[in-house]
Amino acid sequence: MRIGNGVSGLLLCVGLLACTGKDTDTADTGGDTGVADTGESECESGQAVLRATARTETGDTAPSGSLLYAEDSSGTVTETVLDEFGEARINLPQGDYAVWAANDSANLLSSRTDTALPGCRTTSVDLVMMAADR
Repeated sequence: MRIGNGVSGLLLCVGLLACTGKDTDTADTGGDTGVADTGESECESGQAVLRATARTETGDTAPSGSLLYAEDSSGTVTETVLDEFGEARINLPQGDYAVWAANDSANLLSSRTDTALPGCRTTSVDLVMMAADR
């Protein structure tokens, strides 16, 4: 049976993507650096990916509505909402950042963690949220 050129081209494209072997979530970081290749063969943008996971001090997932913050050296703050697993990803310019998580309604806050984000890499940070009035 003959498949139209459009469909076979799509299947070939999907097949090629599946065969690249790139998986940024499971890339070998070479130790506990928390830094992995973003999977781009040539990174022209210089962008970095910050991947953060936030948990409470009892090990529970960060509560709904928790936010992840990344402040660069000039004081510009970028924020995003953590998902239902307490995880978030932010694409940022390479550089040095202070990273933390907070949930005002649950009165939870993590310590600020200084993190260098190299371009064309994914850097993972684990944050522990505690009662903000501590």
